[in-house]
Amino acid sequence: MKRITSFACWVGTAAAAISTVACGPVSDRKETEQAAAMKANEKDVKKRFTELVEAWDRHCQASMFSSNINDYLNHDAFQELVALGAPIIPLVIERYRRDDDPRWGFLLEEITHAGLSDNRRSFQPQEMKKRWLEWWDKKQASAVP
Repeated sequence: MKRITSFACWVGTAAAAISTVACGPVSDRKETEQAAAMKANEKDVKKRFTELVEAWDRHCQASMFSSNINDYLNHDAFQELVALGAPIIPLVIERYRRDDDPRWGFLLEEITHAGLSDNRRSFQPQEMKKRWLEWWDKKQASAVP
């Protein structure tokens, strides 16, 4: 296979008009550029996560006397956190480990749809936190080769 530096993959043809794509090595420069772009994107996600959490914290402080969890979750910052998706899961887990606030579990549920959060009207915060942290630890263990 030829080394192609300007394009990461080449397309070959196969019988019956089926195309196959074979990826060759990307040039060292391209790999460096891709790694830098990924790192910059990670920083952007962390920065945006922090900004949204701060806005959500302010909203939750203003709602602190409500017994309705939806008052805490019905906020633009919460929706934007959900929209950031899977890349923020490690950041949410990190916060959840330090903080017993059940809203982290509900945020994880909205992102993952894993079915680990109790009913919003009746839930056990410590049990929900335990399930989410166990879920994460299992995911991490299965990711190790």
